[in-house]
Amino acid sequence: MTVIDDNPKGTPIMSRNASDIRIESAGDTSIFSFKVSVFGVPDAEVGQFVPLNGEVAFRMKEILSALPIRWHSQEYLPDDYTTWTLPKVMIHESSDSDSLWESYVIVGGIDESHAADIPGFYASHWLTWRPQISDTFRWGKEYLSLVKESGILHDGRQIQLRYVYARLYMAMTGEKLVRCCNLYTGSVPRMLVVNVSYSNMKRLAEAAGYDDEILAYDVWVRNEFSDGTVEDNVAPRRYIVKRDDCNVTEFVFLNALMAFDTVYAYGTVKRNLSHETVTFSSDGVEQELENSSVESWEVNTGHIGSERMMSLWIDFLASAERYVCGRDGRLSRIVVEEADSESQVRALGHATFTFHYAEKPAGRYYEDKELDTYSYDTAEFQK
Repeated sequence: MTVIDDNPKGTPIMSRNASDIRIESAGDTSIFSFKVSVFGVPDAEVGQFVPLNGEVAFRMKEILSALPIRWHSQEYLPDDYTTWTLPKVMIHESSDSDSLWESYVIVGGIDESHAADIPGFYASHWLTWRPQISDTFRWGKEYLSLVKESGILHDGRQIQLRYVYARLYMAMTGEKLVRCCNLYTGSVPRMLVVNVSYSNMKRLAEAAGYDDEILAYDVWVRNEFSDGTVEDNVAPRRYIVKRDDCNVTEFVFLNALMAFDTVYAYGTVKRNLSHETVTFSSDGVEQELENSSVESWEVNTGHIGSERMMSLWIDFLASAERYVCGRDGRLSRIVVEEADSESQVRALGHATFTFHYAEKPAGRYYEDKELDTYSYDTAEFQK
């Protein structure tokens, strides 16, 4: 029995770039099971395959696109940084407990012209298509993710250690360098998620003794190779800290590379309320039995000035996991009801969409405060 696999060896495959797996010279009575493991949950069988003339073909793109591999929770978004176990898929012959083939998976893909070097992509890219230079806000939520695994080859050299650094551009003290985290290698590929929000950069700066206003910051990865050389790698992301703007709405979503991304809408926001009343009549008097209402918000993205930014918004609208970020930093899951986008090649575009909260808010809360004594002139009333 022979397993034919043209996917990159020893590195997570990308579902949209995956090549088919073929088994040849299989026994006539063989049955093959396709299994998936997510978050360390015991292997779950998702299908069985029977050979025809001794051969079985696993159409990986179709199989992986149908698997329910999602994070489905912002609980996995860290205050500092964290790592996630990647989904794992396996092929077993039913009579054998050992897998014939297995691989970790990134649910997503890149352009086919670059798919031949997926290990190189992991070594030199963050899992985002967001523009390299982006605006952010003091209250904003920002995350960067990359594939963390031992033995990644880059330019023919083996990476032993990886570090995430930030260069802070400060108002009075100039440029300062801080280390965000160490990427310790391990035997199992994982996804690293780093909180690169302004609040976390401010915390790192203060911990290093830099008490100054941050105007902008770059985030990148530094690699240490097995031959002892050190090299900055993974193109830096630059964040420009903008003044707080009450007209900006932030959304966090699961992007087309299975990582959380951020996008800001600068256009108008309209609040809509749809209402339905259920009534009954008794003795000729109509009574209200139930009132139900759904609040929704119509959001305009504002001008979208590049094809890359339009692609990011398309990723957002295609995502099945989206959140709106409140000014208190809380993420609330949303459902997009409808969307409409319009853009011309080499011209400004925009998109409009309507969303409602996935979970109806439990209630409202407003903080009252002590009032000063009301001041007025009694003489005005004595005239």
